[in-house]
Amino acid sequence: MHQSKPAPRSIFVLTLLSSALGACASVTPAPLAAPAQNVGPRDHRIDIVVGQRDLGDDLEPVEEQFAVGLDYSRMFGDGRFAWSVGASYSNDEKIVNSVPNQTLGPAGGVQFFDITGTLIQVDVGARVFLTSPDARVRPYVGAGLAFVQAETEVNGSSGDDSSFGGLLRGGVDFRLTEALYMGLEARSLLGTDFDINGNNLDADYTQFGAVLGFAF
Repeated sequence: MHQSKPAPRSIFVLTLLSSALGACASVTPAPLAAPAQNVGPRDHRIDIVVGQRDLGDDLEPVEEQFAVGLDYSRMFGDGRFAWSVGASYSNDEKIVNSVPNQTLGPAGGVQFFDITGTLIQVDVGARVFLTSPDARVRPYVGAGLAFVQAETEVNGSSGDDSSFGGLLRGGVDFRLTEALYMGLEARSLLGTDFDINGNNLDADYTQFGAVLGFAF
């Protein structure tokens, strides 16, 4: 604290206290102010999502894809609703052969295939939280629209196509601090339709994953 040079500290403090008491005595008491309202968590959120996708038989043998994604959410209303945008990437690679149960090694005429499957997705949607913004545990459900780019590659020869699909999601957040939370989430992509190298297929998937989030 800054100390006044013209007078000793004790004289300065006594003068300040006497002035404050005199001011209080000359003013009519006012009612106490209402306590500040609990505004809940912060309104902006960034989620890092890591999970495993099962894309079904159409993309076999690369249907089990590791996925990583990034979501941005903006809370609105009373803090129980949010709209979000996201992007994600998943990939799997397998080496298979043309004869079932043939082991890798000297092929003796058996042909081996190096197969890669990749999915790139951007999506927009909304979520509804089932508990209040200041709750430590917050389950939610949501839905949205996704644009998906699918690519397959076999021995260096690739094909790709794009499609729209519907996205359903549900999960639960565990708030650790005002700005940090973790969670579990399930997602399902429905209604995609691709034509890759003359093959009609879909990339509908079910995904289970973990979420690490930051609020600001």
